Amino acid sequence: ILRFEGVGSAFDVWINGTHVGYSKVSHLASEFDVTGCLQLGENQITVRVYQWSDGTYLECQDMFRMSGIYRNVYIYNVPKVSVRDHYLTSTLTNGRKDATLRASFLFDGIWDGGKTLAKKSLKISVYDPAGQLVYENNAAGEAHEAKKGEAYWNCAPIQLKNVQLWSAEQPNLYTVRVVQKDENGKEEMAFSTKYGFRDIEIKNSLVYINGQRVFFKGVNRHDTDPERGRAVTNETMLRDVLLMKQNNINTVRTSHYPNNARMYAMFDHYGLY
Repeated sequence: ILRFEGVGSAFDVWINGTHVGYSKVSHLASEFDVTGCLQLGENQITVRVYQWSDGTYLECQDMFRMSGIYRNVYIYNVPKVSVRDHYLTSTLTNGRKDATLRASFLFDGIWDGGKTLAKKSLKISVYDPAGQLVYENNAAGEAHEAKKGEAYWNCAPIQLKNVQLWSAEQPNLYTVRVVQKDENGKEEMAFSTKYGFRDIEIKNSLVYINGQRVFFKGVNRHDTDPERGRAVTNETMLRDVLLMKQNNINTVRTSHYPNNARMYAMFDHYGLY
């Protein structure tokens, strides 16, 4: 799978002279199945970027007009049937001391046209903010038969005691690690995600997080670098986040479009709403 995380305004892609796709989703990732186009040894990727498209006018916002490839580009591979997406939710109990974590997974066979009916199992582990293991399902994981066009599959609820809550002042993050295994128990894919337990309420038009009233002090932010345009580096993103925290800002508005995924990881890690 060839993945572009940000290209403006639109672009065409060829692999070894074969056209594999077109995209104009400039601030979201675009993915192309290049399985049948690759060859052993060297491969040539050709990208034609268009400065303007009809999407330019649909994205008419208060920002500088800059085009090009401005986020990461890479190739990765997955099993023909694999976890395509996951969704984590939780409920706090016992006076916000304990939590029930629910994990849902979307198995997808898009890369083989949805033809494969596969038996998969998932091993799920949860680590607290200090990196200590606090939950793990059985060694085989929960078995599941992935079917074409299936909706999210819900694993058994995970019960956790004495959870550390997430807020802008105390951004405690847990780590959820997932290992996908085939029907023979062989590991074939793994990923992890960060999760913060928090309780959000609106009472009398006021917002409470973990039972505490919150005053939002926010700023607006665009992907802009004085030298690189929209190609914002990790260092520039981190500088923005640290400047916000140093100036008592606890909320950021991402200006009409999704920011780089690494930026959201920084929001979570340092504590920004």
